Amino acid sequence: MSEPTHIVVTCPRCGHQNWFAQPYPYHAGYSQQGFLYNETGTCTLTWSTFDHEYAALTGGHQPWALSQAEQQSLEERLPLSPDGSRWSFRDPARCLHCRAPISGPVTDTVYYLRYPCAVDRDLRRTWGAGLRGFLRRAASVAPWSTRDVWLGLLMAVVLSGVMYGLAYLLLYLVRPAGDAWAAVFSGLAEVVLLTPVWWFARHRRHATLRQLGFRKFGGTWLAAGIGLLVSFYIFNGFYAYLLSLFGLQMQRDLTPTMHELSTPWPLVFAVVVLAPFAEEVFFRGFLFNGLRARMQWPWAALVSAALFAAAHLDPLFFLPAFALGFIFALVYQKTDSVWPGTILHFLVNSLAMAIVLSRL
Repeated sequence: MSEPTHIVVTCPRCGHQNWFAQPYPYHAGYSQQGFLYNETGTCTLTWSTFDHEYAALTGGHQPWALSQAEQQSLEERLPLSPDGSRWSFRDPARCLHCRAPISGPVTDTVYYLRYPCAVDRDLRRTWGAGLRGFLRRAASVAPWSTRDVWLGLLMAVVLSGVMYGLAYLLLYLVRPAGDAWAAVFSGLAEVVLLTPVWWFARHRRHATLRQLGFRKFGGTWLAAGIGLLVSFYIFNGFYAYLLSLFGLQMQRDLTPTMHELSTPWPLVFAVVVLAPFAEEVFFRGFLFNGLRARMQWPWAALVSAALFAAAHLDPLFFLPAFALGFIFALVYQKTDSVWPGTILHFLVNSLAMAIVLSRL
């Protein structure tokens, strides 16, 4: 009698018959393999427990015996699965029809099912490469949690509120010289954004500067970002024209503020130099970087772009700011560096200030 070439697992919920091209449920312990399913439960990742990269991360322990911290460390280093979801120790194999569980995760059973889209990083099947070159670089993985991201955002909001309150008190009660309050206010606005980054990423989680995006980068995606800015300005011009039809202006004109200052350069420095650096470190290096470690990067980019746009406190500028935020996040995703986005941000703010200065 010939050995069967496939097995059929009937879903207990919908009765759908799930076919797998394997003669029986594979035993991970017998074959010295680790396995994970993705979050949708429709793809399998396998690797050898003798893999040097795996041993370096986990001490060579069997996957079902890893601590929660070791599980999370491995999950964070794995790239996304073919359908864009994350690999997880908690997710079971699921029915291809109704997504009901049909086999447990690696923490519950050593038997696994191999889906058609399986990613096999076993040493024998990859000519000895295994997980080498497959795992994400440790330096690009954010050690801070999603909770740290939201708490950091809350800290930035609270500190900004306090800072704005003090600024108005200073302006209306003490009435300092225009140059003094403009320079102090602008400087404090940027320090506020860097404070939660220092507290949650550097102080609490001991993140390195490289993990915050302070790394070298190639020029390809900087050039691509400049190309995307050209497209942005085309959209921006069309958007500004639509607003003008209703007598609306996209952003508040800074020209009257500049006229009140004896010299505009402290404010120009804050807008052109300080703002791009601080905002890119906070919104891309800290916020987007932290979110993309726990969700698919396009969603993290959308969330961070929306928060970046909301931070400008201008409803009519929300769409353009959102588009810029997504461009900066995309460039960060492709380079793992905060510098290309900072340069692009610098170019955008420089052009805006150049237009304002030309009207003085």
